[in-house]
Amino acid sequence: MNRPETTVESGIETRGRSFFIGLLSVSAVSILALLLMYYKGDFYGKRVAVAAIGNIVAQDAFLGLLSSDFSPGQARQIQQKLAAFYLAAKQGQVPDEKLLNVSEMLKAMLADNRLTKEEVEVILNRIEEKR
Repeated sequence: MNRPETTVESGIETRGRSFFIGLLSVSAVSILALLLMYYKGDFYGKRVAVAAIGNIVAQDAFLGLLSSDFSPGQARQIQQKLAAFYLAAKQGQVPDEKLLNVSEMLKAMLADNRLTKEEVEVILNRIEEKR
């Protein structure tokens, strides 16, 4: 027999959801600030931006942003590809223009707090391009 959801349970769920959305919003603002530092040509700002975005894609909360089009295994592979891209960027193996382009695309795609299959394909294709 299913029991009806209590007011306390729904309140906790609402606060948890609000906290998660707030956390993602703060992350997006931080990324924007870091990208602005990167645009100014500040070497330190570039390193900080790469580290911040790399940390966001490496967190397990990122997996929750992938749409239901992906199995847990596929979601983990996508996360690993993005993390590897940012690790390579941190090591200086990715051209600055490509790094900025991918970061801006990712930031724009995350504006609605989810990644669709089409968006993931676009970002992965851009990462795999030679230039």
